[in-house]
Amino acid sequence: MVEGYLAGILLVSAGIFWSKKLKAAPVLMVAAWAYAMGGMFVPFYAHLEAYLRVETFRADHPHTDLESVITKGVVWAICLTCLVITMRSNEIREVGK
Repeated sequence: MVEGYLAGILLVSAGIFWSKKLKAAPVLMVAAWAYAMGGMFVPFYAHLEAYLRVETFRADHPHTDLESVITKGVVWAICLTCLVITMRSNEIREVGK
């Protein structure tokens, strides 16, 4: 999906900026993790809801596919964790000063 590629591009760009210690790196890193987390929100929770309701909403997301629900949840949790860690980092605090 296009949003997946865009999230990857943002995260790789933010990583490159961060490694080069560029001034915009902390803000770009927060934006990249927030975008990735937001992009995984609907796929994870929609698939989880389908699983809990025992009803397939889309043919390509069968409600019986628990492994996909878990995988999406793990990816979403990683994005959330990385977003929180980035927002609590000293680099982002320096931007606000």
